[in-house]
Amino acid sequence: MREGPEDELKLTENAQPAIMAASMAVIRVLEREGGLDLAKHARLVAGHSLGGATAAQFCHDDPRCGAGIDIDGMPFGSVIRDGLDQPFFFLTSDHSKESSPETQTVEKNIESIYSHVPAGKLWGMTITGASHFAFSDQMFTKSPILMFFLRSAGVMGSLEKRRGLVITSACVHTFFDVYLKGAPADEMKYLPGLYPELKMGITTALP
Repeated sequence: MREGPEDELKLTENAQPAIMAASMAVIRVLEREGGLDLAKHARLVAGHSLGGATAAQFCHDDPRCGAGIDIDGMPFGSVIRDGLDQPFFFLTSDHSKESSPETQTVEKNIESIYSHVPAGKLWGMTITGASHFAFSDQMFTKSPILMFFLRSAGVMGSLEKRRGLVITSACVHTFFDVYLKGAPADEMKYLPGLYPELKMGITTALP
C-alpha cells in the first residue's frame, strides 16, 4: 500500500484490496478505542461500487456481519472462492449491452459466490436501464455539463434519475427488513411487481 509505482497502485486490482484493508483497520480502531460493538450496532453492511465489494468481503471475514448488500460493485478477494454464510443481496445496473471481458468476469465471480451460499440466503436483481451512477446522489451532484456528455456517450442509461434512487431505497429497506427484522421473505419476491424495472437475477442482464 505504501510502495510501488503510482500507476500500478491505482489499478483496480490493487486499489480495491488496499481500500478495504484501510476500512477494516478503521473499524478495528473504532472497536478498540471507541467502544464500537459491531454485533450490536453494525450488523447491516451495504455499499455502492467499491463499497459494495468491500461489504461482501467484510461479511466473509467477520461473522458479526448479519446481512449485506453489494450495489453494483465488482466482488474481489476470497469471498469469490468461499462464498458467504450470511444473507446477501447483489443489486446491479443494466449490463445487457456490454460484452467486455470485465463484465463477463464480474458475472462469473458473482456466480461463484452464488454457488457457495446456503439456499434462500442470496438474492440478485437488476434494474433495467440503470447505469452505475443510478444508485446514488451522483446523478444530482455531478456537473450538469459532465452529465450531458456522459448521457450523450450512452453511458448513463435510460432510467430516470429519481426512479433509480426510489428503487434502490426500496430494495435496501426490504432486504434488511426481511433478514434483520423478521419480515416475510416473500416481500423480496414482490419487489419486481412493485417496480417493473427490477428483474430477478443478475446473469440474465449480462452477456
